[in-house]
Amino acid sequence: MQLAYDAENGEQVPYDLVDAGPADGKHQPLWCYRTLTGEFIRQRLGALGMLPSYLPAALAIEKMEGLNEWLLARGEQHVPNTVRDRADATLRVFLAEVLGEDSNFEFDESRFQSAWNALEAILIEGHSLTLLAAPIHGIEIESLEIRLDNNMMLVSAESIEAEALPGDIFRADSLGLPVVAVVIEAEDNSPEGLEQARIRLRKLLCALRLFGSASPALGGAARLQVERGPWQVMGLEGSGSARGVLAIETRQEHELESFCRLVANRWPRGGEIAWALRRHEFGCDRMHYLDGLSDHLLALRALLEPEGPMSGHLTDRLAALCAEPNDRARLAERAARAAGLERTIVAGLANRETQAEQLCIEMEMHLRALLKDVICQHLDSDLVTLADMILAQSAGIEQPVKKRRLGFGDGADPLAA
Repeated sequence: MQLAYDAENGEQVPYDLVDAGPADGKHQPLWCYRTLTGEFIRQRLGALGMLPSYLPAALAIEKMEGLNEWLLARGEQHVPNTVRDRADATLRVFLAEVLGEDSNFEFDESRFQSAWNALEAILIEGHSLTLLAAPIHGIEIESLEIRLDNNMMLVSAESIEAEALPGDIFRADSLGLPVVAVVIEAEDNSPEGLEQARIRLRKLLCALRLFGSASPALGGAARLQVERGPWQVMGLEGSGSARGVLAIETRQEHELESFCRLVANRWPRGGEIAWALRRHEFGCDRMHYLDGLSDHLLALRALLEPEGPMSGHLTDRLAALCAEPNDRARLAERAARAAGLERTIVAGLANRETQAEQLCIEMEMHLRALLKDVICQHLDSDLVTLADMILAQSAGIEQPVKKRRLGFGDGADPLAA
């Protein structure tokens, strides 16, 4: 009532101009005015502090723990140091959340209950629901949503779940490729909990790239929401440009769910496989195929060309593992051409023509096939020994089975490094 009285008697309620246009980016944006209720409350906090009910509310808030976490979850950049200032900030933010963008400042029971439940969850119950949402470009799903596990799902812009997400998360990139959002329920909003959510996001992206022939990419920023508070922007590493479109049909959903679980459970924790997998991700994050060729060749060298007397046979080993006997010579020649193209790229002499791009795509696809088969245990992780055995058998030479290395070590998760 005090705020409404002030507005009716000449106090200006600030507004902001926001984009309310379609999320696909194909049309001219529409604009609308958004009431900055929180800013108006901040300006009138002195008048609110004179109300009879304000002091008892502030004294009650001062006795509660967890105010810092709740204020940060609401998007406050700075939490006051003193107890009284922190209580003032809590009441100000809480009131702004209850009133929403209503310039008439009318009390709404449902908004109050929603704001109170969020406050109670953190201050009294000691837990909060933390959601991490991120755009993935280059994916098209036939269903409205795909639940990958209990805490992670893919959501299309037409899904009911999308209504609770920021609208601009589905905005298409410059290439106009389709976009879906991945929503992850984090364990908590602590730095450790958010880091685990980021790792799950990167593993999901890797699984999607291994699942098909396209190369989806993360958008530039994710959104973080704590206990139904405002969505906050959070930067993402490795956001690049998607190449191609990964179309997930309804009949493929169960296969995708199983594959994503398999990749997460079989994620290598050390050795050449883990390093090559990470280098594969670096290459996919590049803006162009030519830019990622060195990353993918480095990954293939880690898998197939060890140091010492066993080096120098990358092309033959790749051909043995990825081609039929009558096509191995052609693949070995293509791999040698790719190595020559890499030197040309380093020298700055390569042209981004179709033939060079196709060569880069071939090397990426062969690397992807090897990594996928190793993670799925269709191939032994000691690819060097396996390839040498195939080559020896083709030449009619008997070679004893001798494992060189496993490739799955006990080191730290490379995505957490």
